[in-house]
Amino acid sequence: MSDNTLRVYKVSVASSNDEFMEDPELVHVWTLGQYSMDGTGAGWSLRGNKVPFLVGLGELAVDFDFGLAVMAMSDIFGCDEEQENSGDESKTKLVWPVIVLRGNGDICYLNTSVTSTQKPKFEGPLPMYPSADDNYGVEACSILVLETVPSVIVLATSSGTLYHSVLLEIEQSEKSVIPNAYHALYVMECVELELGINLNDDDSAYTCPVVLHKDPVCRWKYYSTHNTGIHAVSLSFVSHIENFFDNPSPENFRFDHPSTVEYLVCTRTNSTPVLPVLGFTLIVSTNTILSLLANGDVISLPLKISENLIHPDLLPEEVVSEESTPMKKLLQEPFVVHIRSILKRNINQPLMKLDKNVNLSPQESLDLISRTTNILRKEYFEKFQLVRDETEQRVMALRALLGLHMDELNQLDNEKTQLQAMAEKLAEKYEEITEKQLVLNQRIEKVVSTVLQLEPIESLAERKMKNEIVAVEGKVSYFEKSISRLKKQMEYQKYKKAERIRDKQRRIQLGGNQVEMIKTNLNKTSQEIADLVKVINSMKQQLNISDA
Repeated sequence: MSDNTLRVYKVSVASSNDEFMEDPELVHVWTLGQYSMDGTGAGWSLRGNKVPFLVGLGELAVDFDFGLAVMAMSDIFGCDEEQENSGDESKTKLVWPVIVLRGNGDICYLNTSVTSTQKPKFEGPLPMYPSADDNYGVEACSILVLETVPSVIVLATSSGTLYHSVLLEIEQSEKSVIPNAYHALYVMECVELELGINLNDDDSAYTCPVVLHKDPVCRWKYYSTHNTGIHAVSLSFVSHIENFFDNPSPENFRFDHPSTVEYLVCTRTNSTPVLPVLGFTLIVSTNTILSLLANGDVISLPLKISENLIHPDLLPEEVVSEESTPMKKLLQEPFVVHIRSILKRNINQPLMKLDKNVNLSPQESLDLISRTTNILRKEYFEKFQLVRDETEQRVMALRALLGLHMDELNQLDNEKTQLQAMAEKLAEKYEEITEKQLVLNQRIEKVVSTVLQLEPIESLAERKMKNEIVAVEGKVSYFEKSISRLKKQMEYQKYKKAERIRDKQRRIQLGGNQVEMIKTNLNKTSQEIADLVKVINSMKQQLNISDA
C-alpha cells in the first residue's frame, strides 16, 4: 500500500529448486482516496512548497488490515460495461473487508474480492461513537482487526494510546451524517501504553510509531511493538459481546473489567537512547516470543499463562453476585478465581533490554533498582503475603466446614440406624400381609368355583334348538312381510279389475293380446298366492301356531 493505493500482486511459487520464481503479476489496483499527480507518491503538492498536501492534512492511508470474510451483495462493486449489458440481478458473493487507516484517525471500509474484476466501492470515513473532538487521535499509525464476531478494531496512535472499538452495520432506519457509510465504530475503551520507563517525573511525553500484531492462538489478545519495547494486551469484553449477540439482553452485556496490559520487554528509559524493535513473531508450539532489536540482538521470551491474560470463558463458572456474608462468598467462589483476583497486578516489571553501549550513571542505576524493588514489593511480595493469609483463612474455614460435615455424618448414621430398624419392622408387616393375602385369594377361588357350579348351564342340544328357533322367527318375519306385500298387490289387482270393468262399461274394447296378457298375469299371481299360503300353513303346523 502506497500513494493512497492498494495493489494486489500474484506471486507464483517455484515447484523445485532449479526453477526461478517469476516476477509478481499485478492483479488489482484499488484506490483508497486522492493520489499524487506528480508521481512522487506523497500526495497533492502545493506550488513552491515540497511539503505534501495530503500528508499535511492527514488524509494519506498509513495502514490497513483484513477482516473476516463475509457474504455481501454484488452491488457493493461498481458495475462494468459487461454487467450493465447483461442485466444480471444482484447476487451474494464472498468478500474480504479491508479496514484502512488514515493519518488523521479516519477509518475507511472496502469490500474486496480477488476473483471479481469490478471496482469495489469505497466507504468512509466511518462514523465513530461516542464522537470526539480530536477524532480519537490525529497521529494514528497502526490498525488491527481481531478475528472476533463482531469484529473488534484496535486503533493505535504514536502517543501510545490504543482505542478498542466494535464494527457494526448501520440499520437502514438510521441515517448517518456521513454519506455512503453503512458501518459504524463504537469505541469501547481507551488504553494508555507506557512508552519506556521514566525514572523521574519531569520527563516529557515520548512519541513513536506503534505496530500491532495478532496473537495466532488467542483471538482476544494482541501485541504492540514500538521503539521502547513490547506490550501484550488482553481484551476482557469480547466474551461479553459474544454472549450478548447470542442472547441479546441487558444482563448478558457487562463491562465490569477493563482490558489488561502487560509490559513484556522494555528497551528505553528517559536517559537512554531508543532501541527499536524491528521484528516480532510468536512461536505457537513453544509459546515463545522472538523479537529482533535495532542493535542486532534477538530476544527469546517464553510466555507464561498469566492470570491477567486468561480469557473469562476459560475460567470456572461465574459466582452468584449476591452473597450475604464474607464466609459465604469465600466458600462459594472458586478458590482459583479468588487467588487470581488477588495476584492481579496493576503494574508489572518488564524485561529490561538496553543498548550495550549505554552506561547508566549511579543515580540512574539506583533509581532503576529502586523502581524495580518497589514494584516487586508492592505488586509481588505483598500480594503473595495476601495469598498466604487467604490460604490460611481458607484452610481454617474448610476445617470448620469439615467439623460441621462430620457432625452431619454422625447424625446421618443415627438416622440410618433408625431407618434400618423401621425397614425391618416394615418387612415383617409385609410378610404378614402377604400371608393374609394368600389366604384371601384361596377363599375367593373357592367362592368363585361354588358360584360357577350353581349357575344353570345350557346343553348343546338346547343351544342348537335355540338357534333354530331364532332362525325360524327370522323367516316368519320375512314371510309376514311378503304376505303383506302380496295382499297389497291383490288389492291393487282388484282395483285394476274394477277399473277395467268400468272401462268396459265405457265401451272401451281391449285387444285380444291385452286380454290374454292380463289373464296370464292374474293366473300367475293367483298361483304364487296359493303357493305362499301353502308354505305359511306348513310353517304354522311345524310351529304349532293356530289361526287367531
